[in-house]
Formats: sequence, structure tokens, C-alpha cells
Amino acid sequence: MLALLSARAQGEWSFENYHYLGQQTEAGIIPVMHWETKHNWYTEVRYNYEEKGTCSVFSGYSFRGGREWEWRVTPLGGFSAGRFNGLSAGLNAEIAKGRFYISSDNQYSVPVDKKGSAFVYSWSEVGIEILKHGLLGVSVQYFRDAESKSFAPGLLAGIRLKRITFPAYVFEPFSSSRYFVVGVNYELKK
Repeated sequence: MLALLSARAQGEWSFENYHYLGQQTEAGIIPVMHWETKHNWYTEVRYNYEEKGTCSVFSGYSFRGGREWEWRVTPLGGFSAGRFNGLSAGLNAEIAKGRFYISSDNQYSVPVDKKGSAFVYSWSEVGIEILKHGLLGVSVQYFRDAESKSFAPGLLAGIRLKRITFPAYVFEPFSSSRYFVVGVNYELKK
């Protein structure tokens, strides 16, 4: 998540790696790779995101604009193969002004076999860069399928050192069902 917009003339790569702690999950490490060309074509590859042992590929086109408030909206289509086999439609959106940003990644996925059920998932956050290298914010995860739904508000803190960010989230912080997500993200702009 944690992507602050900036003007660019070349393509950009970013690598994210997240780990859930304190929640009944078997996802383990969740690596995500993003690539966007200088012509705004976007591709994302991720593992263990939809389900443990599942690889997903998404692709789309990023629409960008703004001067004072920079924004990017990326409609996506994708597929997953592994423990969950399905097709997905998604929308990633972000807006930023100076050190302030809002971002949201959303998807709707349907299985192509009888192993799973269709689901909606969203991860949204609002944050601000503080001091020279810090990040603070709030975040929310939403999930819904045929059998369950969850809404998990959270807090974000992070450290940004040039191209590397170390985010830490606590979701449902005032509940006995709290859980943590820690990550390391690397951004490479050519």
C-alpha cells in the first residue's frame, strides 16, 4: 500500500513483503511485485494473497492526473491459480498532496472451480509522512464471502529510508482479536 505518488518519466518497480502476526492465518509471507511502464501499463504478481499456496497475476492501465493533488486510478483484471483458482476484477486508487496520501486496493474474485466461494476484499489507508523518515496513519481491511465478513480498522506506523519502507499495522487494536501486519517494501524507479 504505502505508495506516495510522484512525477515520473520512466517505468517503476516495487516489491512488497508482508507477514501477518497474531491472527488465525496460514498465509505466512505474502510477497507482491508491481511494475508500471512509463506508458502507464500496470502489472502485479503476488503469492499467498488470496489464499496460501496461490499465485495471482493482475494487469491494467493507470490513469493519472493532478497538480496540487496527484491521483492515480488503476482498473485491473486478473487470475489466480493454486489453492484458490479464480478470476478477479479490481480497482486500485490513490491520491496524494505533499506528505499526505489516501490509497485503496479493492478486488472482487470468483472461483472457476468448486473449491472456494466468491469474495470481496479491500485494504484502504490514510497516512502522512512525519518528520523526515516516519509514517503515521489509519487503515482498514474489509473481507466478505458467502460464509463470513470482517471489518478490521487499524493503525499504521512506519519508517521510510530512501527507497525502503518498513510499515507496521495493528488491526482491531482495542479488541481481543487484534492482529499485526509487518512489512518491508522496496521501490525502484528507473
